[in-house]
Amino acid sequence: MALAHLKRPTEAARALAESGPLPANRQAEADLLAGLILGPNTSAGRERLKDAAKNQSNPSVRITALHALVFAAEDELAKNNPTEAKAISNEVYDFLMRHNDGQLAFLCPRDPKILDAIHLARAQLMLVAGNREKARQAAEDLLHDVPASPLAREATRTLALAAWGDGSFRLAANHITTLSEGTIETRRDKLRTVAADCLFLAKDYVLAEKAYATIQAETTLPDLAFTAFHQRVHCLLLQGDEPALWNRTAEVIEDASRKNRLIPRERLWMAVWNLIDDARKANQPTEAERLLIRLAPIINDTKIDFTLRFDWLKALIALSNHHPDQAAKIADSIATRLEKLPAEATDELRNAVPELKGHVALLKARSALDTGSIKGMEELVSLRKKYGKVAASAASYLVEGRHLAAAGRNAEAQARFEALAKEFQGDSALSEFAQLGLYEAAEQAALQAPTEGEAKLKDAVELLERFTDNYPLSPLMFRVAMRRAEILRSLGDFDKALLVLEGLIRSKPSDPSRPQAEMARADSLFGLAELRRDRNGLIDRQRIARAAAAYERIAEAWSKDSDEIRLEAWYKWSLALIERAKTETNSEATVTRREARTTLVRPLNLLRTPMAGSGSLNPTQRFNSASRLWLARSILLLGEISEQDNDRDEALAAYRIIPELNRNLAPGEARLPGQATAESKLATLRTSASNNLSNKPQ
Repeated sequence: MALAHLKRPTEAARALAESGPLPANRQAEADLLAGLILGPNTSAGRERLKDAAKNQSNPSVRITALHALVFAAEDELAKNNPTEAKAISNEVYDFLMRHNDGQLAFLCPRDPKILDAIHLARAQLMLVAGNREKARQAAEDLLHDVPASPLAREATRTLALAAWGDGSFRLAANHITTLSEGTIETRRDKLRTVAADCLFLAKDYVLAEKAYATIQAETTLPDLAFTAFHQRVHCLLLQGDEPALWNRTAEVIEDASRKNRLIPRERLWMAVWNLIDDARKANQPTEAERLLIRLAPIINDTKIDFTLRFDWLKALIALSNHHPDQAAKIADSIATRLEKLPAEATDELRNAVPELKGHVALLKARSALDTGSIKGMEELVSLRKKYGKVAASAASYLVEGRHLAAAGRNAEAQARFEALAKEFQGDSALSEFAQLGLYEAAEQAALQAPTEGEAKLKDAVELLERFTDNYPLSPLMFRVAMRRAEILRSLGDFDKALLVLEGLIRSKPSDPSRPQAEMARADSLFGLAELRRDRNGLIDRQRIARAAAAYERIAEAWSKDSDEIRLEAWYKWSLALIERAKTETNSEATVTRREARTTLVRPLNLLRTPMAGSGSLNPTQRFNSASRLWLARSILLLGEISEQDNDRDEALAAYRIIPELNRNLAPGEARLPGQATAESKLATLRTSASNNLSNKPQ
């Protein structure tokens, strides 16, 4: 110990080694001490710690040695040395998993007294190494082999971390909820909040909202209370753009303002703003105005910065409701407030006044535009001259371009958007406006194609390619690539569309919109197969098989969280199979067509599993309009194939589905499209059946 104190670890370890033969118990202590003196981060230190860990005479020494070995890996990770941390983790893990030569027994004996410590060490080491599958297996071994272990909570924590790392947020929420049980109130509330956050990340906004509601109601911590309230409102808004959800959100805000004193007024004002702005952005200005009136008591006495925000929101709602004169009056009111800020106004607000005045001028110009007056255009030009390169000036190009586009003057709109892109190119502070300019210019070019020809589509592709070259890190990049590929497909350039989409998928494999990119890629493969038919009009078997495989992969791997993607993939997969069957021998084609029919039946299974928590008896209530379209197409295609295969009973059963589901439903109540087609098919089949019966000899 004296040598260790003098920072001479090698000599201290040698002294321990030369202390003579020791009883097993004392030898374990000596090995542990030597390992700690040499340091767990050194190879020699770890070897001595391993000797202590496999010495069965002293369980407490073994546990301490295991802790030190795990610490060595975690310490390297903390020092931002991941390569060394991974190497140490794998080294120690191999030691724990190694068997004695020619035996089933482990080199580090699995004594029941420390079995849980060994499993936990394995799990922690593999977490450091980044091998979450092995970490999960080790933690599950602990819970299975020693269910009553005091280390069970640490094992559950490891499972939660592994699930989080894999992106399995729902599973992580389950493990964290287990951890929260039986803990003290403060820690319990924090763990519950993390579990709710996991549900939010899993996009299960219904369950997440309920979890946040529980936290908001039960916690005594102000930070958690208003965070839970904020997230709860966010969850409700993300569930859809429906008046019922907006009313529910308003109730939550009103209830919080009356009962929960832990939530600051500013948080309530922010929630009101988010709710009303959500309704406005959903193109429901009437609903936004109604909510504004309903929640007026909560926002009557706000600070000046929030007063300005709500006045601004009122002006935007007035514009959306086609009340430009009212919007102009509100803009004048905002301008007056900016000139006479109260003493309590923050420095941040005072410094922003020049920029805000530019936005007020833009608001006035928009109001004038909506009256149909030429004055609006003149005010936009005047704004750009007066304020120079500021956000309001950049936005004025967007306002002007969109106004021209709404009037059907697409060529002029394209020119304004291109002017915006050119004017603000290279301006890092306002580059988002330049990006929008290029993107919207491309859209306007594409809109001119029906009258101006394919040249305009090529212009659109060129503009989107410029966007890709100039702004490779833009948040719009995914949308731009998708649109570029779509236009290329409409031009028949499926090869180039495939290159764009495959490059996009490689560069952004974790993007939330990847399923849509995979679908577009499969569509390009299908289009390429259709384009490359032979002289007899037959489709290439290999190409159509690739398309079918792509749709199958989407249905199985990329549509778990989206009914719309799943239904679209099943329908297109079936179409591809039907086309593939045309290239096959009779026996092969029969099997392939049967597979297509089986695939088309799968959407019907979704009708038997109504959405959880829905009180509606309408099984199509869970689907959005696009999903109902793909479902109807699948049903009609199933009937058509059954007809072609001379399976009249199956065809009749398929065509009856749409009228049966739509029976007694109002026109706007989640009806399936295609009812007229289905009824026409039913009538034709029944007529042909009657003719066949009447033609039979008596």
